[in-house]
Amino acid sequence: MKNILFVAYGGGHINIVMPIAERLLKFSKVNITILALTAAYDSAVKKLPNHVKKISSYRGLFLENIEEIEQYGKMLLAENHNPNGQISKEDTVFYIGLSMFDLVQKYGYEEALSLYRKKKRQAFLPVNILKKILQFENVDVVVSTNAPRFEQASIIAANELGIPTIQIVDLFGRGYPLPEAKNIVTMNATVSENLKKKGLNNRRYFEYGQPAIESSKNQIVSINKNKVRDKTPLKKNSKTLLYASQTPVTFNKDSSIKGVLDYKKINNTLFKVLNDLYEKHYINILFRLHPNESFINYEFFFQKYPNITYVNPTLNLYESIAISDAIISHDSTIGIEALEAKKTVFTHNYYSDEFYPEKDMMKKPFIYAKDMKDLTLLLSDYLENKLTVKKIDNFMPNNSTYNIVKLILEFAQSNTQ
Repeated sequence: MKNILFVAYGGGHINIVMPIAERLLKFSKVNITILALTAAYDSAVKKLPNHVKKISSYRGLFLENIEEIEQYGKMLLAENHNPNGQISKEDTVFYIGLSMFDLVQKYGYEEALSLYRKKKRQAFLPVNILKKILQFENVDVVVSTNAPRFEQASIIAANELGIPTIQIVDLFGRGYPLPEAKNIVTMNATVSENLKKKGLNNRRYFEYGQPAIESSKNQIVSINKNKVRDKTPLKKNSKTLLYASQTPVTFNKDSSIKGVLDYKKINNTLFKVLNDLYEKHYINILFRLHPNESFINYEFFFQKYPNITYVNPTLNLYESIAISDAIISHDSTIGIEALEAKKTVFTHNYYSDEFYPEKDMMKKPFIYAKDMKDLTLLLSDYLENKLTVKKIDNFMPNNSTYNIVKLILEFAQSNTQ
């Protein structure tokens, strides 16, 4: 019986691997283990309780050094634990402590502490920790996405142990870190080319799509739009725009985060743009906050501009996209999900002199605005039917989950990298 290990953090990362793991379980010749990191654990264990572990599940492998590990974890607990979050204090102590223990083993205490103070969690890459876990699980194939720290370390560890590795790139392959796997699954040929241009030529590429986005698309297109519209005070026979917000982050040219813009300044401009469009074209304007954002940063503007409808309390994400004709966002994954569901998608920068991190979302079929003034002009042209919108059959292939499962089984049986 072959052993497949998935390693994933929360959010979009665990959403990518879960449908693959669920389908793999239909095959009797494989064992599935999902190492669900930090916030990924609760959602994953509810779906597959007999197959999901967290990093503290492996505490017994490190008993020889447990006092030192817990000492580091307690030392760094205050700045790494949210008492109102879903991760327990005990799990945080072990996760952070084990990460710091690995860093100390590599560099010694003083240098490790200096690295941590400079880079925080980004300093962690616990390859030796993952080697121990892989050997304990007797793994035949390791699968992860392209997240840093434990995900990246799991792929490096497997490569060094001669275990086949597969990485599923979540978006366009321009972020940090670059994939380490011998075999890389991408959304489409453009993403593969992006990675090759960064020097990753000695890999095998499989342009199979992306399971989480495909799953979202399938849910969007299955929705009864008329029933959803009845839940909202939308004007019939009018176009509907959905603005999907994000924390207004600015980026350095290497795509690392530079800072956060002032919410009040951004929203003063954004809400005026949207309200002006409403008054000129008598359209429906929906506004959806990202789950990580606080309503407090928007409350004043929703009160000032009542024609902009805050939809989080009444519609889920897929319903919001389904009833909209066009979606607007900075660089949210919602834009890709909407594009797959055959919606018109506008992306934008806040200011033209700020670096925009997703070059592929500046190109067709996305409609990119370099700043808020440009966004106003493009949306006006769209609403007046003056804008040519390029429609595409498929931004990425279908049946991604099936094809990735097939790939994993092939490597499990051959046991070659």
